[in-house]
Amino acid sequence: MKSLFATGALILAGCVSAAGSAQAAETDCAADVAYAASVLEKAATERAGAALSAMTPVEENGRCILRDVSLPLTEGMVSYTIEADEVAWTAQWGEGGRESAPQKLVLKMTGARNIPMFEGMQESIYQMRLIGERNPGSVHLDYELDPERKQLALNRLEIDMGGGTRMRTAARLEAFDLPALLAEPALLAEPAQMDKVAQIRLHELDFKIENGGFFESMSAVWIAFLYPAYGDTPESAVEAAKQMLTRQAEGLPDQLVDQDSRKALASIIASVPHPAGLMHVNVSSAKGISTLDFAPLATLGPVTLEAVLPHLDGVKITVRHDDVPSCVCESRW
Repeated sequence: MKSLFATGALILAGCVSAAGSAQAAETDCAADVAYAASVLEKAATERAGAALSAMTPVEENGRCILRDVSLPLTEGMVSYTIEADEVAWTAQWGEGGRESAPQKLVLKMTGARNIPMFEGMQESIYQMRLIGERNPGSVHLDYELDPERKQLALNRLEIDMGGGTRMRTAARLEAFDLPALLAEPALLAEPAQMDKVAQIRLHELDFKIENGGFFESMSAVWIAFLYPAYGDTPESAVEAAKQMLTRQAEGLPDQLVDQDSRKALASIIASVPHPAGLMHVNVSSAKGISTLDFAPLATLGPVTLEAVLPHLDGVKITVRHDDVPSCVCESRW
């Protein structure tokens, strides 16, 4: 599922990156697809680029739409196919046209599935396709970028992984220099670009997640941080870590969280290793939060909560946990 949405994001980014020059009077969906194919080819996924080039988009009510998307990909020794019922996008560009990202973008991918391709195992491929059709995923991205002020408003990034797991994020960032971040060589490859990332200031983050098995599927990743550091068995390590985290949550100062947030954190921690219900975290800061604020701490040895708190002046964190099992309660989402 991780590769499904990582690849989907690349495909969709490519699609909207060809929305046409700033002088274009109408949407050119075919040019969008051609450019998306070239992006995939540059990413060493020639088969996917060729498959995308063969697809014919349509324009409906100002939106470009690709239906019945099927892209063959390879990751290491594993081959799979990304399928989607529909990919739709609208983009508003600045004077730079294709030379930079759209200033406004709304993008949706629905009915998304990741189908592993097992050579000589048609029955298994059919089985995986049936499972994917029963639990399809989706992506919804909506953002506004102001390159002059270097501000990014992420209005919505919603990912539904199928099977009851979904997450939704909104954020407001400043000092977001996208041209510098996208410059060659690749992001984070040079100290100058790392400095640009460090300068980004987060003013607000709103994050919601419902777990339908994703947390458990990633257990091989997070258990490595707990076992054997916190216990002789994975089970005892998890319980010991939960006790430690609960104590830390209870000790968070009023300047950072309220009492309801402490209770919500304790409730979320208690639900591990099977967190259920809606988990909601909101972080806000008038002056913004940057990794540069915490850079001096790295030279002082192990980072503790007491050392971090002085750098969180003005930051407010609100946590809520609706522990009712997942449902189709869109009003709470």
